Parts: sequence; structure tokens; C-alpha cells
Amino acid sequence: MYINSTYLVELILKKIQSIKNQQDKFSTG
Repeated sequence: MYINSTYLVELILKKIQSIKNQQDKFSTG
């Protein structure tokens, strides 16, 4: 099964973005 590397990269970037957003919410309280 072939997985598009760019698709994987976008998935990872989205995860990092959501994690950063959550941390921002926690930091602002």
C-alpha cells in the first residue's frame, strides 16, 4: 500500500498545529 508522503506531512503538520492551539488556550487560561 502506497501512502503519499505529502499527505503524511500535512497530517503531521495539522496535528502539531492543533497541539499548539491547545497549549495556547491553556497558557492564556
